[in-house]
Amino acid sequence: MSFLAQLNALVKSQPMIALPVDSSCENCEYNTYLYKSRNCYLCVASSRLENCLYLESSDRCKDSAEGYGNAECELTYECLDCKKCYNCDWCQDCLNCSDLQFSFDCIGCRNCFGCVGLRQKQYHLFNKPLSKEEYEASIAQFDSGNPQHIAQFRKKFEELKLKVPRPHTRGISNENVTGDFINNSKNIIDSYYVDKSEDIIYGHDEIYGDKDCVDVDHLHNSELCYNVMSCDQSFNCNHCWFLIGCNDLEYCFAALNSKNCFGCVNIKNKQYCILNQQFTKEEYEMKVAEIKQAMIEAGEYGRYFDSTFSHEDRITSDIFLTR
Repeated sequence: MSFLAQLNALVKSQPMIALPVDSSCENCEYNTYLYKSRNCYLCVASSRLENCLYLESSDRCKDSAEGYGNAECELTYECLDCKKCYNCDWCQDCLNCSDLQFSFDCIGCRNCFGCVGLRQKQYHLFNKPLSKEEYEASIAQFDSGNPQHIAQFRKKFEELKLKVPRPHTRGISNENVTGDFINNSKNIIDSYYVDKSEDIIYGHDEIYGDKDCVDVDHLHNSELCYNVMSCDQSFNCNHCWFLIGCNDLEYCFAALNSKNCFGCVNIKNKQYCILNQQFTKEEYEMKVAEIKQAMIEAGEYGRYFDSTFSHEDRITSDIFLTR
C-alpha cells in the first residue's frame, strides 16, 4: 500500500473536528476556523473578532454582521472588503471611512450615501455635495427597514457604479506585487487578500504576516510553507492542513504544537512521529528518507494527500473541509 493510501486510511480512522475553533476563543459556538475571538456566532475563517455574526475571512472587527473580507471595522453591516471603517452599511472597498451607506471605493470619507470613488469627502449624496442640513434631511427620507426603499436606492447606486472609473487593483504600501487586495507587502505574485507579507506566490484569503510561502490559503504568521491551508505560527511545513504552532511537518492534518512529524493526523505536542506512531530521532529521519524516496519513485511526493481518495472519499473530504 502506498504512503498516501495509508494516510488516507489513517484520516478516515480518526475522529474529525466538526467546527475547528482555536482554544483562545471565548463564547464562540457554531463558528469554524475562528481564532482569538469572543462572542461570535456563525463566523468563518476569521480572526480577532468581537461581538460579530455572519462574518467570513475578516480580521479585527467588532460589533459587525453580514460581511466578507473586512478588517479593523466596527459597527458595520453587509460590508465587503472594507478596512478601518466605522458605522458603515452596504459598503464595498472602502478605507478609513465612517457613517457611510451604499458606498463603493471611498477613502477617508464620512457622512456619505450612495457614493462611488470619492476621496476625503463628506456630506455627499450619490456623489453630489450637500450642506450638512441638506444631507441630513435627504437621509432622513431613507427607511432602512423598508425593502422598497432599499431596492430603490440600491438601483440608483448600482447605476452610478457603472459610470465612475475604478482602480484595477486594491491595495496600499506595496512593492512588486500582482493580484488584488494586497497591503503593506513586498514581492507577491498572483495572490489575493494579503497583508504584511513578503515573498508569497499563489496565496489566497487571509495571508497575514507570512514570508517565503507558495500555494497557501488562510495562513498567518508563518514562514517557508508550501501547499498548506488554515495554518498559524508554523515554519517549514508542506502539504498540511490546520496547523497551529508547528515546525517541520509534512502531510499532516490537524496538528497543534508539534514538530518533525510526517503523515500524522490529530496530534498535539508530538515529535518524530510517522502515521501517528512514535519513533526515535534516528529512526524517524531514516524512515522519512525511505518514504520520500518511495513516493518520488511512485510520482506521489508533492501531491496533496487527498489526491488518492476515491470519488466517494473526495465527497466526504470536501464536506469536512467546508464545514
